[in-house]
Amino acid sequence: MKKEKNKLKKLDILAFGAHPDDVEFGCGGLLLKAKKAGLKTGIADLTLSELSTNGDTKIRQKEAKRAAEILGINFRDNLKLPDGFIENSKEAQKKIVDYIRKRRPAMVLFPYTSDRHPDHENTGKLIKKALFLSGLKRFKTKNQPFRPPYALMYMIWNEFKPSVIFNISSEWEKKKKAMFAYESQFVFKKGSEKTIDNNGNAEQFAIVRAGNYGFYINSQFGEPYLSAYPIGLKEIFNFLPNNF
Repeated sequence: MKKEKNKLKKLDILAFGAHPDDVEFGCGGLLLKAKKAGLKTGIADLTLSELSTNGDTKIRQKEAKRAAEILGINFRDNLKLPDGFIENSKEAQKKIVDYIRKRRPAMVLFPYTSDRHPDHENTGKLIKKALFLSGLKRFKTKNQPFRPPYALMYMIWNEFKPSVIFNISSEWEKKKKAMFAYESQFVFKKGSEKTIDNNGNAEQFAIVRAGNYGFYINSQFGEPYLSAYPIGLKEIFNFLPNNF
């Protein structure tokens, strides 16, 4: 991860996650594609994952730093909301809105608003509302009103019918490396407690899901996204051919 010099003049993509490892799993491929294209990217984790069954905040931050280096992002922030208790409250909204106004990204990525984990689901709802409030001049924060022109939801647990699927075949190995940089979560070691993440099936699940969405677009691996509104196209052939 490059050391940030004060404030970036232009941020292309900002990805929000409830915990360190959410972004890697949900939208790591797109962040890697952006890196290849020379775009400036960043991650904002909402919590330190202090309630994690395995590992601790110190270990998780070390893993998050390693994952960020693999993704090649420009910065990674942590907003230190309470793990397990993320709520779509006015206090939280104000913090997120001010952060969006500070970073001023062209695109925001955030979790789908329905998920097995309450923090994932509430993060999605929190960010979705903050994106709207961020453009309201009468909603006052330290920074000036700004609303990102592009926003997409990514998938963690619950699935959705995608609005768009990115071909991440070339990025897959690096994405997988970034996901499994979190050994405290995905590797069962002596002293660990068994979880759904470290029972040995997580990697296969990730491969099967990415392969499934890749199949829809005639590629090896795909990464699905959902838009809250219809996606418009400026050019006639600015999309992949149908697979009839």
